[in-house]
Amino acid sequence: MAAPAKRRMKTDRKSLWLDDYPFYYMSHVVAESQRRIQEAIRPLKINPSEWRVIFVLHDHGELAISEISEECLIEVSTLSRLLKSLENRELISRMRDDQDQRYTKIKLTKEGHKTYRSIMPVVARQLEFALQDLSDPDRKALLRMLKTMKDNVYRSPFAVS
Repeated sequence: MAAPAKRRMKTDRKSLWLDDYPFYYMSHVVAESQRRIQEAIRPLKINPSEWRVIFVLHDHGELAISEISEECLIEVSTLSRLLKSLENRELISRMRDDQDQRYTKIKLTKEGHKTYRSIMPVVARQLEFALQDLSDPDRKALLRMLKTMKDNVYRSPFAVS
């Protein structure tokens, strides 16, 4: 998919311009990167939501379903179906929490780690391609700014009215 054509129809200098709206660019970066990664990993029969879960479990080890939901930004009801699919393909396993038997922990299986190792080079190449014209200091600054923005949006006092 080609990048959207640049259109400029500014009439009111005080209004929010699409070109100045960072979430516009962030949405394009995420959506197009996801699409390209999805194309590359199609033979593995893994979708973007599944690989996000696999990546989170790889980084964090075992997690409760609610923790995976928070990390992956996937609703628990949707995540439950996704986890069932990953479990059926023997990419994850479930176990009772040692401290509290009411909770189930999820972790990657050996096959799940193998899948992670298959996907990681694809994701790394896409990330490198997206960042290719940024210097190391710019990359670090970008990450710092995005982390700050993430923290800010979670603390935002604004609500949809």
